[in-house]
Amino acid sequence: MNLFHFLSAPSWIIQEEKGIENLNKYETIFALSNGSLGVRGNLEEMPKQSITGTFLGGVFDRDVAWEWDMVNLPNFLEIDLRLCGKRISIEEQEALKHTRMLDMRKGILYRCSKFKTEQGQVIKWESIRVVSIIYPNLCFERHCFTLENSDGMLQVSHILDSSVKTLDGWQQLNLKHLQVFDNNHKDDILYSCSKLIEARHPIGAATLMKCSKSGVSNFEIGDDTIRRIMDFDLKQGEVLVCDRFSTVQVRFDKDYDMNSLRDELVEYLKDKSSKGFDILLEEQCRKMNAIWENSDIIFEGDDALQKQVRYSLFHLIQAGPRHNEKASIGAKGLTGYRYTGHIFWDTEMFMLPFYVFTDPLTAKNILLYRYHMLPGARRNAATYYQKGARYPYRSAGTGDEAITIFCPGGWVKNAHPFYRVEKWWFAENEIHISSAIAYGIMLYFKVSNDKEFMQSYGLEMLCEISRFYISYMEWNSAKKQYEILDVMGPDEYHPRTNNNTYTNYMAYYTIKWTLEQLSSFSKSNPDAVERLKEKISLTETEVNEWERRSNLMYLPVPNEKGIIPQCDGFLELKDFDKGDQEIIVDDDAPFVENAIGEPVAKEKRSEFQCVKQCDLVLLFCLMPDLFERDIVLKNFDYYERRTYHMSSLSPNTASIIALRLDKGENAYKYLNLSSIIDLHDIQGNTKNGIHSAAAGGTWMASAYGFGGLTLNKNFELEFAPKLPDKWTLMNYKIFWHGSRIDVKYDGKELRLKLDWGDPVQFVCNGKAYTLTDTLNIPYTHITKVK
Repeated sequence: MNLFHFLSAPSWIIQEEKGIENLNKYETIFALSNGSLGVRGNLEEMPKQSITGTFLGGVFDRDVAWEWDMVNLPNFLEIDLRLCGKRISIEEQEALKHTRMLDMRKGILYRCSKFKTEQGQVIKWESIRVVSIIYPNLCFERHCFTLENSDGMLQVSHILDSSVKTLDGWQQLNLKHLQVFDNNHKDDILYSCSKLIEARHPIGAATLMKCSKSGVSNFEIGDDTIRRIMDFDLKQGEVLVCDRFSTVQVRFDKDYDMNSLRDELVEYLKDKSSKGFDILLEEQCRKMNAIWENSDIIFEGDDALQKQVRYSLFHLIQAGPRHNEKASIGAKGLTGYRYTGHIFWDTEMFMLPFYVFTDPLTAKNILLYRYHMLPGARRNAATYYQKGARYPYRSAGTGDEAITIFCPGGWVKNAHPFYRVEKWWFAENEIHISSAIAYGIMLYFKVSNDKEFMQSYGLEMLCEISRFYISYMEWNSAKKQYEILDVMGPDEYHPRTNNNTYTNYMAYYTIKWTLEQLSSFSKSNPDAVERLKEKISLTETEVNEWERRSNLMYLPVPNEKGIIPQCDGFLELKDFDKGDQEIIVDDDAPFVENAIGEPVAKEKRSEFQCVKQCDLVLLFCLMPDLFERDIVLKNFDYYERRTYHMSSLSPNTASIIALRLDKGENAYKYLNLSSIIDLHDIQGNTKNGIHSAAAGGTWMASAYGFGGLTLNKNFELEFAPKLPDKWTLMNYKIFWHGSRIDVKYDGKELRLKLDWGDPVQFVCNGKAYTLTDTLNIPYTHITKVK
C-alpha cells in the first residue's frame, strides 16, 4: 500500500528538511489541531528529546506558582515497534529513508521511514495522521508496515500514557496535572479516566487500533499507562495495515460520574471507528476543501511566498474554536507550551480579522469566549478599584488575570524558580487590551451585520469596557482634559508611561463606538437596551458622563516636525537610531545595538527611543484615515529607524503601512518575514509553539496590504490593491454582511464577483460602487519589489 498518493500537489506540502536534528522545531510545525483537540507533531517512537503535547482548548489547571497552565493530556500517539525483538526507532536504527510531509490542503501529516537493523532486515513504516476538522475530539491514523527483504516477527504495541507532565510557560518545570482513577481496557479499546489535580475536571482518553491481520494480543496495565501488544508473523513484501482511532475529552462538571465517562469514551470510539479510516479521510478532505475555498489567498508568480502564506492560513484554520464558544486561541494555539496556552489581546487584534472575513461563525465564537469571561474581567477591574470590565493581560478559563504579578522565570538571573523579583508591569499597565476586544466586537459587527450578537452580547461588553476606561481616566486641571496615566502600549519596552498615544485613541474610540451602538439600538430595539441597562445598572446620567469625558480626552497630536510622541516624554528620551539594520530576534535577547554598534541591555531600553513594536504604526493600520498621509509618512520613517521588530506582531503592520506609503520593497520584505517566522525559525523558538498572531498578521499583510482590503475608522469597505511586479494575479475571497465576494487583481483591473448574497456597497479609487453580480474596474497600481 502506498499512502503517498493521498497527498496534494507540492504547493500545499511542507516537508521536513532534516531528520532528528530539528525534531522539536518540526514537532511544532507538524502539529495538528481542530481548535478543540491538538497534538504536537511527535514521531510515534517518541525520541528522548521529544516535547510531547496533547491539548484540549479551554482546559487549564493551576500550577505550583498559582498560574493556570494549558494541561498536557494523555498521549495516545506512541507506538513501540519491534522487529524480531529489536526496537525500530529513528534513534536506534539506520534510517535508509526518513521524510515527513504536512499536507496543508487536507490537514494530514504523512510519514515514510525505512530502517535497516543490525541483522540487515529492512522495514518500511508509512503513516498518515489526521486530527478531524469535523469531529472535535477525534484523531485517526493509518500505519502501514512492510518487511522488504525478509520474513519476520513484528511486534506492534500502541500505548495510552497518562503519566505525562506539563511544561510550565517558561519551560523550566515539568508539572503533573493528572490524577488517574481508572486505567484499563474494554475489549480492544484502551482507556484512561483521570481528574485535573487542582481544577478537578474529569478527563477521559481512549484509543483503539484495528489491524488488517490477526495477531497474538496482550495487555500491560500500569498505574497510569496501558499498552496493547500485538505480535504478527509477516512474510517478505506483506503489508500490515493498522488503523488507530483516538479521543480525549473533558467534562467541566467536577462531580461527573467516572464510569459514565468511561462508557461514553468507549461508545464514541466504536461509533467513529465504525466509519473506517477511508470514510473519515474522505469527510476530512471535503470539509478542508470547503474551508480553503473561503480562506485561500492565491499569489500567481510567487511560489515561495504562496506556500509560506498558506502555512500561516493553515495554522489559523486549525486553531479556530469552531466547536466551542468557551475557548479561544492562545498565543501558541494548541501547538506548544510557551505562555501556558493563555489568550492575549493578539487574538482579537491580529487573528480575529482572518475569521471575520473568511469564517464568521468561528469569529463569533472567539468573541463569545470574551463574553463568557466577562465576570472575570469585572473582578479584574474591581481588584484595581476600577469599574466595568478590565480584560486581563493573559486570560485562561475564568477571565481573571491568569498570571501572577510575580511570576516564574524572566529577565532576572538566579531568581527563585517560582517567583519573579521584578514586578510584572505588562499585566499592570497594558490597559489597551480591553480596547482590542472592543475593536474586535466592532469589526465583527460591521463586517457580519450580526445585530443579534451585538444586541445580546457585544453591547454589554462595550458598555463595561467603556465603564472601565472612564473610571481609569484622571482629570488634569491645568490642561482641562482627561488623561490616561501609568500605562504601557503595545511597545512593551516602555512601562509606566503617561498618555500613550495608541492607548488614548483606542480608549476614546471604544467609548464613541459604545455611545454609537447604544444610540442605534435604542432606536431599533429600545426594549433590549432597557433590559441591558437594568442588568448592568446603567443610567442615562452615566451615559451622558461618558459623552462628556470622552469629548474632553487628551489625544496626542503631531509636534511642529509632524512627529506624534508615542507617549509623554518619549521624544525627550535618548535617541537610539538603528539605521538600516535588519533586526528581528527573540525578545529574550539580552541587548540590542544601534547603527554604530552601541549596545543597550534589555532592562535599560525604557530609557531610550528603542521600540519593540510600533504603537503608532498599528494605530495607522486600524484607522487609515485618522491622520493625513504626510503625517503617517513622517511618523513611519521616524519610528521605523527606532523599531527593532522584536515581536512577531510587528512585521505585518509595518508591511501594511509601508505599502500604503508606496514603499513596496519594505512591504514585501515584512510580509515575507511575517510568513517565515516559524518555518525558518527566525526567533529560534519555534519549538515552543506556533506564533499564532504572526500567522494572523500574515493574512492581514496579504489581504489588508497587497490585497487592498481596507476599512476606514467607520468600518466602511474599500479596495485599493497594489500588485508586486513579480506577481501576475492575486485572488482571495471575503464575507461581507453574509455575502461572499471573490476578489481578483492583475495589476491593471480589479475584478469583483458576488458569489452569493445581497448587493455590497464599497469604494475604490474614491468612487462608490454597488456589487450586484460582477464588476471589472480599471485600476493600475504595480509596485516594484526585489
